[in-house]
Amino acid sequence: MYGEWWIDTRKRPPKNYKPPKHTVAGDLLADGMSDWALETIGSLTAESIGQQRGSPVVETEDDLVTIRGTDSAGKSYSLLGCYDINSIMQSSSVRDGVQRWAVSTIVEGDSTWVDRDSKVEEISISFRDLAAWATDVRNSPYTYDADAHVMSFHGAWNDEESLVQDCPVRLRHGFSWSSSDSRFVADASASITISDTLKLQQVAEKWIRPINELMSLLAMRPSFPIGIGAHLLERFGRERPTEIDIRIPQPLDHVDEDDAEEGIVSQQLKMLVTRVGLQGAGVTFEALVGGWFAVRNDDKLRVAFERLADSQAKTSGFSFDDSLLHACNGLESLHAACFDGSESVDADTKEILTRLQEAVPDSHKELLVPRLATTRNKSFVEKVDEITQSCGDTGRAILEAYSNLVPDINNFRTRAAHANTKPKDATGQIDVLIGSQWLLRHSLLQALGVSTAECDAIILPNFTFKGQLRRLEARHASGTT
Repeated sequence: MYGEWWIDTRKRPPKNYKPPKHTVAGDLLADGMSDWALETIGSLTAESIGQQRGSPVVETEDDLVTIRGTDSAGKSYSLLGCYDINSIMQSSSVRDGVQRWAVSTIVEGDSTWVDRDSKVEEISISFRDLAAWATDVRNSPYTYDADAHVMSFHGAWNDEESLVQDCPVRLRHGFSWSSSDSRFVADASASITISDTLKLQQVAEKWIRPINELMSLLAMRPSFPIGIGAHLLERFGRERPTEIDIRIPQPLDHVDEDDAEEGIVSQQLKMLVTRVGLQGAGVTFEALVGGWFAVRNDDKLRVAFERLADSQAKTSGFSFDDSLLHACNGLESLHAACFDGSESVDADTKEILTRLQEAVPDSHKELLVPRLATTRNKSFVEKVDEITQSCGDTGRAILEAYSNLVPDINNFRTRAAHANTKPKDATGQIDVLIGSQWLLRHSLLQALGVSTAECDAIILPNFTFKGQLRRLEARHASGTT
């Protein structure tokens, strides 16, 4: 997004604020999956705070600056928590070169009075796939106009209240559709509203990103917010607008032409589980979201979730090698979080090792005793097998369709990790990726507090799971590998 930008050093907003005379042109860009960057043609620091070259060194929060700007259409933006990444002094035709700024939070609209100390008391977020995830199209009452040949349904808004991290959270969803002889029109909407008092710059990290990650797990594809609104607390004792829009980067692979005209039912068929499916398995929205925030504090489980998300990103530039390695890393992290990574040796070996430990001189105990340990670390194959056995009927269904899955995961993992050892059968690599991802999904649902039986009730009837299971059965039951 191209615009004109400047650093705002004011401590308090004036009554009638006007942009300064000296601004710098620049582009606001999505920097990777979760960050913004502003590239300016010219030095913001030289124009705005009187420095000839260079930028403030970011050592504390007080070193971060606020940048204001307007785009080519005249819309206003406030960029909060900014610091200069680098200054490249290489163009004699552009004053002070090019600067690249890291940006923490973007506020859109008439927001010249918003700064990094602004606080919000309510956040409302809409995500890609949230409306389809929350909508129940199966049990919708309808009316039929015989004269117009139109069947329609207009459902009331439904609210589900819950308490997450001691904050009230409300899921609001509604659905309407109409159908005639010539066309079908459907419209679904859903949002998540959180009541919490916190700094504006903390909103993305505390609420938006965690819920976004959960939606990606449930939708089995990258998710992203399509609308973020916030209600600000009053500051400076003067009447000012209290509603703002927040923007965060969307994933690089969010554009999918196949999804442009996709209907609600089609979206739901591609999901791991919908709201209705969760309720059918006995899992409430509050339990799911509460469990997610609880396990997200576990570093190993969070890595497992992140690696699954990486492995199922369709157009992020990952090869099948990358996707498989991400899935395998996820299995490793999951096992480290949920299982014991070592086991005791057999009784006879343990007795021999114990005697050897006792015989080691004191001067060599620190070096030799650990090498004579009576436990051993489990191999990757043993770890995956243990995960598979813990996945109940889902794990058994996968092994019935693909009995050699566990050793094959290890074999393809080894090949993918070595660039000079490419698999002869790329299709087989897809098969082990499918198996690995479903093991991860089942286990991660368990980590959220969903029981094994409930996980089976969610996954076994899943449309995508049944289709991929038939693929494995057709290939491996007949010996085609």
